[in-house]
Amino acid sequence: MRKSPRYPTRDFVREHPEILENVPARWRNKRVVLAALGGTLSVALAAESGRVAPLFVHGEGRGSFGCMVVNPPVFLTEDEGRQVIQDEARKAGLHFEADGLVHKGAEIPVTDPFSYVASLRGQEKETEREPKTQKIPLVLDGYDREKKVAYELVSLEDFQAWKEKNPRMMSSVSSYDLQGTAEALRKGLAAHPPEAVVGVFYTPASVAPNPPEPKDGDWKAWGEKKKAAARPLNEEELRKQVRDFIQWLKAQGVI
Repeated sequence: MRKSPRYPTRDFVREHPEILENVPARWRNKRVVLAALGGTLSVALAAESGRVAPLFVHGEGRGSFGCMVVNPPVFLTEDEGRQVIQDEARKAGLHFEADGLVHKGAEIPVTDPFSYVASLRGQEKETEREPKTQKIPLVLDGYDREKKVAYELVSLEDFQAWKEKNPRMMSSVSSYDLQGTAEALRKGLAAHPPEAVVGVFYTPASVAPNPPEPKDGDWKAWGEKKKAAARPLNEEELRKQVRDFIQWLKAQGVI
C-alpha cells in the first residue's frame, strides 16, 4: 500500500490555506525556501491557495422561514453588509471599489432552499450531497485596485440569485445556509483564483430574543423591533469576520 506523503498535499493545502500563515512573510516569495519546506508541490500551492483566504466563522449564517418556524432569523441586507465591511476595512487602509472586479472563471455554488427540509424528512443526508456548481461570471462586491485585494459577501440576495432553477422538491419552509454557501464559493475560488487576494464573508443571521407580543395587534411594528434588536448582533459578527481577514492579510504580508 502506498504511504501518504509527509508533506502537505495539493488537496490538503487547498482545504486548509491557513497552514501557509505559519511561513514567515519574507520567505513566501522565495521558491527555493518553499521547496525546502515542502517540496516543489508546495511552491505551486503557495501561489494557488494563498490567493483565497479561509472562511472566518462568526455567526451561524443559517436560518429558516415558513409556517413551521417560530423565531425566524434576521439577515442583514446586501447593502447593509457591504457597508459594515467597507467601514471595518477602511480602518486597515483598504478602500474597496464596489463591483470593481469581474472573475469570469468562477465556480458558483448552486443553492437549494429545500435541501435542509429534505434531510429532516429522511429523504437524503444533506452532508453527503456533493454541492453543485455553475460557471458564471462573478462580480466581486469590493476591490482595492492598489493592494489587489477583493471580497465577496454571501448574502440572502446571493443565495436567492444562485438557487437551483428546478428544485427536486418544494415546501412551505425554506432554509438558507449562507455559511455553507460561502465555504463552497471559497473552495471554488481557490480552485480557479482571480487576479486578486480574496476574502469571502457571509451574513451571520444572528437571532435576538423576541420582543413582547403586541397587545394592539401591530405585528408589523413588532417585526421591526425584532430586526432592530438583531441588527447590531449581526453587524458585530460580520465585523469579526472582516477583522480576522485583515489579520490574515497581514500574516500573508499583503498589507
